[in-house]
Amino acid sequence: MQKSFGKRVLKWLGISFLSIFLLVALIYTVVYLSTQNRIDKIYNVTVQDLTIPSDSLSYEKGRHIAQNRGCMGCHGENLAGKEVFLPPGSPMGTLVASNITSGKGGIQYDDKDWIRILRHGVNKEGKSVWLMPSHEFCHLSNSDMRALISYVKNQPPVNNTVPKKEIKPLGRLMVFLNKFPCYLLSSSIIVKNMQMIYHLLLLQNMVLIWLPHARDVMLKPTQVHRP
Repeated sequence: MQKSFGKRVLKWLGISFLSIFLLVALIYTVVYLSTQNRIDKIYNVTVQDLTIPSDSLSYEKGRHIAQNRGCMGCHGENLAGKEVFLPPGSPMGTLVASNITSGKGGIQYDDKDWIRILRHGVNKEGKSVWLMPSHEFCHLSNSDMRALISYVKNQPPVNNTVPKKEIKPLGRLMVFLNKFPCYLLSSSIIVKNMQMIYHLLLLQNMVLIWLPHARDVMLKPTQVHRP
């Protein structure tokens, strides 16, 4: 009797552990596929043509913009990359600021690559860059954009290979739950902002169309019906 009871307990424990394992596996599969779909999403953008200057005034203007926008705070004083987000060994993954100089380990961007990442938050492959606050740069004027790119491109090359970016299961769960900074995937917030602006403009146009009609109705003389 006791042996039979013990077997039933072991059987139900086995079924319970298997059910929990399958449930966790299912949840992680959903989380992985959802986050990977966001990471691999391709954004087709039209890159603006800008002529990047190389004069000293533009350089100084670009340096001022870079300092005010906090470029050095993430990428380091020499812009060679910095462990500022998730250093190697973090349980959520590895996310460090890139080396944006032309040295070994740098991103090696040309003018259009810089415009693409600053205006749209996407890399050469059309995928969203990680933890780059492009939504704070996308509205820069053409003059400011030229100056900023001029400053970054004319930095001394620094040889520094930063750790490869990686998101671990815990990090993916945080992304899935939207607990990471909103600019983890830069292009997504730019798209959301553009959609919000579009809907606000649409609402504005609807109001402008409706107001004259409403005014006419309000100003229309009241008709008195006499018996």
